[in-house]
Amino acid sequence: TDLRDGKEPGIFDENVKKGSDGIYVQDSRRVYPTGRTPEEIKQANKVLAEEIRNEKTNPSYVNEENPALEKKIREDVLNKLNGELIANNMGLINMFLKHTSNGGLYFDPKKGDVNYTDFSEAVMGEVGTIINSYDETKGDFGMYLSGLMNHRIPGIWDKLVRQEEFTMDPDQQPIPDEGGYD
Repeated sequence: TDLRDGKEPGIFDENVKKGSDGIYVQDSRRVYPTGRTPEEIKQANKVLAEEIRNEKTNPSYVNEENPALEKKIREDVLNKLNGELIANNMGLINMFLKHTSNGGLYFDPKKGDVNYTDFSEAVMGEVGTIINSYDETKGDFGMYLSGLMNHRIPGIWDKLVRQEEFTMDPDQQPIPDEGGYD
């Protein structure tokens, strides 16, 4: 979903209302504001999972005369719904991306010379892989994502550390930070 004014809306922001399906709406568009409870996030995950299933089994657009157009529109609808699923779970995803000193779960440059951009790209790539393997039979998306990411991030981290060690110039000597090494 698009963010307004460069920031995610909050549940108390002007014009953000809770719809009858438990999903928040602003300006007739679904939004996934900060400040929601875990139950509200799970409810939105459930609604989105049902919509994804329905789109896969009973497409909203059918065009027997132009199957290429039908396929493109179906892919666009599914990509939009997957994007909404990611937006709904961005709080959880941010926990995987944030620096450990800021409440994050994994990113800590003291444990390996890993650049944040490489780390965040690898994590978001893995989120994309996970969302493509998800369907509602696997339960709540947030729980599914969390379980898989907790297993995959250590491997992502190790791979990035190995890549950094491999690409480091052999004549370059690492400079310890003021606090020393852990």
